[in-house]
Amino acid sequence: MRKGIAFGQSGWQGRLDEDLTEENILLVADALVRYLFGQDPSPAKITAAIGFDGRAKSREIASLIAKTISENGVDVLLSSGIIPTPVLSFGVTFNGCTFGIMVTGGDLPPEYNGIEFKGAYGGPLSSDATAQIESLLRDKIREPAGLSGHGRKEIAIVDFLPRYVAHLESLIDFSILRSFSENPKNNGNVLIDSMGGAGQTIIEDILVGCGWRAQTLFGTPESRFFDRRPESVPANLDALKYNVKVVDALFGIATDGDGGRCGIVDEIGMWLNAQETTLALLWHLHKNKQWKGQFLKSAYTTDKVLRAADNWNIPLLDIGMRNGVGEFRGGKTLLGSLGSGGYCYGRHLLDCDGILTGLFFAELVANELKPLDEIKSQLETSFGPPHYSTAEKPCDLPIARRLMRILTDGPSQHLGSLGKYQMEASETRGAINGLKVRWGDCRWLILQHLPLLSTIRLHAEGESGADMSAILEVGQRCLSFR
Repeated sequence: MRKGIAFGQSGWQGRLDEDLTEENILLVADALVRYLFGQDPSPAKITAAIGFDGRAKSREIASLIAKTISENGVDVLLSSGIIPTPVLSFGVTFNGCTFGIMVTGGDLPPEYNGIEFKGAYGGPLSSDATAQIESLLRDKIREPAGLSGHGRKEIAIVDFLPRYVAHLESLIDFSILRSFSENPKNNGNVLIDSMGGAGQTIIEDILVGCGWRAQTLFGTPESRFFDRRPESVPANLDALKYNVKVVDALFGIATDGDGGRCGIVDEIGMWLNAQETTLALLWHLHKNKQWKGQFLKSAYTTDKVLRAADNWNIPLLDIGMRNGVGEFRGGKTLLGSLGSGGYCYGRHLLDCDGILTGLFFAELVANELKPLDEIKSQLETSFGPPHYSTAEKPCDLPIARRLMRILTDGPSQHLGSLGKYQMEASETRGAINGLKVRWGDCRWLILQHLPLLSTIRLHAEGESGADMSAILEVGQRCLSFR
């Protein structure tokens, strides 16, 4: 395989100008065309929708891919400007496209970028399909353009955003948002931190249109995300946490670099961890919106949802460490919790949408007429507080792979110190990229390998704060072994 091209579950990410060179981008575009025409050698029409975020060279990469695949007989709808990933995914489904391509590095540091593949259903391409594209990569392009036999096709410049926003009106009860803001007793004041990412002022514009006093911090796309990693976690949200308290806001919303994931800060400036956010969303969709369907629980989701789903009679499917594409497409889904603030909704998209998630929290507060801190306390009373935390440890690729293999090959004294355990492994191309260790409900540890960042991220849930800390400590011990 070409050096610098290493596919993940649904695309390719790497360092700009080192991995993502023009030559490598052309090779990936060539493989993509071969895949598309391999699915149907003589299609009546193949159309691809292409979007890009505000990272350095994202627009140029998107234009290069559009030019290459259009020369090979693929009709292209190219975004007219910077858009979040869920806007591109919705554009794929709304326009009936065969395929989607989003140029984004997601929540990676600004030195990175990537190319995400989207299926016709408006979500990440399956791991099997991504592997097929990867198998078509060559060391160099050896055949001329025009694989389809139909010659060059057109590139249409499209604004995907208006249709997406119009679709949100079928999901969010704008009348409740307006009624809430019209009551002088209510405080319709919300802060949004777009982190200099693709979310821009989309949430602000929608809420202001409903009469709320919404304001966006860092709403202008900036290629370096104002010198922080665009991941909506507490370490990156000091400005939002501080300003929520200073301006007496109801809560704060943070969307990550590509607008796919979302973090929430309550009225006292406290970040809701991913587990608290999940329970609040599930409660809102079930109780206030009365939506039906199954809950897709990823390995990263608190086991508290097992109690909630049973209490509310919500069917639950545990997808483990898979990306959930097959399960989402195979049944009616209420909510999919994919970890790290990523949520997808069965009535919307098979893709994480941080814009919609933020709006759901505005709708939740407008329905409940209670501050988020009080809603969180109510859920904790019913199901207990989720004791969850994360940690990171630098670990280069060879050592990380060795550690993962050692832990899977035999019993671990460190893991066994907390009792009898079960283990689930996640593999990509024969390499282990994640391990989940379980000691029972609400007692688990995940070791998530992030090879691009030379890091292993630890996720832990415990039955108490002390239990959670003990589990994290055991994980750190495992990583200290060489």
